[in-house]
Parts: sequence; structure tokens; C-alpha cells
Amino acid sequence: MIQNSKKQLAVFFAAVMLMFMIVLVSCAVQEENLKPIIYNPDTTTVQDWTDLETTTPAELGTTPLLTTQTQTQVPITTQAPITTTTPITTTTVIVTTAAPITTTATPVTTKAPVTTTKAPVTTTTPITTKPVTTKPPAPERDPNVKLVAFSFDDGPNSALTKKFVDKLKEYGATATFFVVGERMSKAHGEALQYVVDNGCEVGLHSYDHSYYNKMTMDEYLADLAKTEAAIKKYVDVDIRLMRPPGGIISTAQREACPYTVVKWSVDSNDWQYVGRGNEETRQKNVNTIVNNVMKNIKNGDIVLMHELYTNSYEAFCIIIEQLYAQGYQIVTVGELLGEQRIVPGILYSNGR
Repeated sequence: MIQNSKKQLAVFFAAVMLMFMIVLVSCAVQEENLKPIIYNPDTTTVQDWTDLETTTPAELGTTPLLTTQTQTQVPITTQAPITTTTPITTTTVIVTTAAPITTTATPVTTKAPVTTTKAPVTTTTPITTKPVTTKPPAPERDPNVKLVAFSFDDGPNSALTKKFVDKLKEYGATATFFVVGERMSKAHGEALQYVVDNGCEVGLHSYDHSYYNKMTMDEYLADLAKTEAAIKKYVDVDIRLMRPPGGIISTAQREACPYTVVKWSVDSNDWQYVGRGNEETRQKNVNTIVNNVMKNIKNGDIVLMHELYTNSYEAFCIIIEQLYAQGYQIVTVGELLGEQRIVPGILYSNGR
């Protein structure tokens, strides 16, 4: 079997060599056929192109390659050149154009300089209402009921204010307390709260008892505002009445006042009779105060007293007893005037 295999392998190689020889011969023939040929009229020999290129003009003779003489020409058979078409490979170059890079610049925001304009300092003064030139009419009252209003100035007084209120309560009466702003304190504030809690009325009486006719308009209005603020620091109360110290106020100040202005029609002058050196002096002074009130009292009066003095308190205890014995009732200034007459800038000295 091995020998048969060797024979077959030898035959295979022989066949391969034969085919290789055939291919070589074919290629040589094909190459020979590809050479161009030219006919020489002086000879019958066909020369190849290579020989022709190396042949000089003298060797070729003077006979032109082409002649117009009539002769029998041997047709030249020119083998058409074999054209090998090489396939054209078109390489398509894809040009990729990168999209332009767009750089978005972040806008630089420049903050405008901040200009701080200081607001003008405004001094707040009480709101003034255009004054009413004529007083509203007095309210209708029972002619059989006599009313008087008592007012107590220059307080509060932690020692005596509550005593005045308690005496009023014994008769079911009320009164008006005109307060000096600088006297407000915790103790005096408690006394004033007692006034309010028992139905009595609170009004202004300046901040430190300075006279308004010595002040400019701005100073006057500022004093009113300062006094109210001092009171409301301790007592939450609606204030609608004002009494100028000494009862002195100009027409312009009265018209500009944001409160109803109140004077009096009966003055007890109690501040002149405060001495209590001995019992005789005390009794004399107390009786003088009582007489100052009772000798002039009439329906609709506003009585002026002070809550700072013990003689004033003792005199008031006698006065209220005598008035109620005569059929009077004691009320606040606001009650005496009537609600419709509580108007800013109007001045009253009595309730008639």
C-alpha cells in the first residue's frame, strides 16, 4: 500500500510539473503575440518593433514607408492590441466635517452700584383735624337731674388717686383725671389703671406741666405726643381730652390740638390751701376749699381740683356729700359734654 501511495504522489507531482510547463509556454506565446509588427517594403522580412527602433534611416533606404505608386500591396494584418481593462477602484473618501464648536460665553453680569438713599427723618406729630368753628349743641337732659363734672389734675398719685376713686364709687359717680406724663411710673401706673378699671376718664395735662404759650407749635405738638406715649406705656386707654397747664393756650394751638380742650368753670384753688401744720390750720384750709366749690356750683359746671393733696381729698369727701344731698350727680367731663361734642380743637369750660 505504501508503494501505491508513492506512485500516486509521483504521478501527482509529474502532473503538476506538466501543467506548470504548459503555463510557461502559453505565457511566452502570448508575450510574443503582443509585440507590434511592421512591414518593410524592401524585404519580405517582418521585423519586430525593437529592431525597427534600432535601425538607422540609412539602413531603411530612401523609399518612404507609404507611397502613392500603384502596386500590389500585401495587406498588413495588424493584430489589435489586447487591452486589459484594469478595474478602476474608486475610493470614496468621506470627509467628515466636524460641526463647529460653539462656545457660549457666559455673560458677565456687572452689578450696578447700589445707591442707598437715606430716607428723610420724619418727626411724627399727632394728626390734626381741621377745627370745628362752632360747638355742637348740648345733649338733651332731664331738667330734674343736675350734673356736674369733677376733674383732678397733676396726678397720678399712688397714695391718693385710689382714695378719690373709692369715694366716687360710694356714690356711683365717676370723674376725669388729667395726667402729667413725667409722673408715670410703675406705682403711679397701677393707680391710673385703677382709675380706668372703675369707669373713670383719663386726659392729658402736658408732660412736665410746662406752659404751652412758651412753646413753638412743633414743641407743643411733640409734648402732646410724648405725654400720651408715657401714659400708654402703663395703661391702655383711649385719650380724647386735654387740659393745658394753667388753662393757657393760644388760638392756633387750640385749633391744632388733636384732642378736645377742657378748662373749668369752678376753681377750688385747693393747691393754695395745702397746709396742715396743726388741726386748726388743717380744718381751716379744708373748709376754704369746700366753700370755693359750693358757693359757685350750678348745673353743668366743670370743677377743678388736684389729687396730690390730702386737704383736697378731705374737702372732696365733704363736697360730694353736700352735692348729692342737693340732688346733683357727678360725672366725667366726657359724659357732661355728650359724645357728639367730643371734637378735636374745640374748647369747653362747662357742659352747658
